[in-house]
Amino acid sequence: MRIYLKLALASLAWAATYHVAKYTVGSLSPLAAMLWRFALAAVVLAPWVAAREGWPAAAVRRNALPLLAMGLVGAIGFNLGMFYGLRATSAVNASLIMGLAPSLTMACATLLTGRRPGVRLLLGLLLGLSGVATVVSGGSWRVLRALEFSRGDLLMLGGTLCWAIYSLLPQRFVRDLSPMAITASSLTIAAVTMLVLGVTATPEALQWPGPALGAVLFMGLVATALAYLWWIEGVAKLGAVRTAVFSNLTPVFTALIAVMLGQTLLWAQCVGAVLVIGGLIVATRA
Repeated sequence: MRIYLKLALASLAWAATYHVAKYTVGSLSPLAAMLWRFALAAVVLAPWVAAREGWPAAAVRRNALPLLAMGLVGAIGFNLGMFYGLRATSAVNASLIMGLAPSLTMACATLLTGRRPGVRLLLGLLLGLSGVATVVSGGSWRVLRALEFSRGDLLMLGGTLCWAIYSLLPQRFVRDLSPMAITASSLTIAAVTMLVLGVTATPEALQWPGPALGAVLFMGLVATALAYLWWIEGVAKLGAVRTAVFSNLTPVFTALIAVMLGQTLLWAQCVGAVLVIGGLIVATRA
């Protein structure tokens, strides 16, 4: 239950990030927001891991390739898709596409391992995806049928695929590293890569956050350092596919936060939340 709670809180942090990111990209470029996000996370996590369990340099070197892939694909790839996608598509499309993460993770896991998921896990994924679709469409089949895939939609889909791969990499390819060391190493790689990119190619990435500093602090410390750490811990304890089911909570939490900001709670959001939670129960008990 402790792991389940951490995964739910990670999904809540990422739901808040949708609202925070909308504000951030209004005054910062997506590249600058990403650089500050990962730099803050790495500055906090790296010394904390070193002080708590020592920096396992030999194990990091042995796992250099999968850690590099996690930093480039799961951190940079996912966030590029999210930040640039949100600038070019609607919230309905974005939330629905991100709700595909558990199904994509399961599909990638099947390709990697050759093991087919059980019936209960498939049922849980189907319930969760149905709940996400209900929330973001407002319960209208006409809205779902009218979805058109734009450039922003494709970017979000690419980011979601990157997240599915990120969730599978540590369980499948990383050995002899704790979840804390895996998270700190991959996020440090992402921060260094973004810094090099900013210095050599895109100076706008070095832009000072200014009025968006509070938003960047939240994204870097809570939605990245803490939430990524909890997510990798969930992968280590539950496996990538069962952990991925919790990402279905993010669109539901996003809708609830919108209600807290003054919007009206709709019946479709209530029904969708019940479906998502039901899917979580079925999948995690599989």
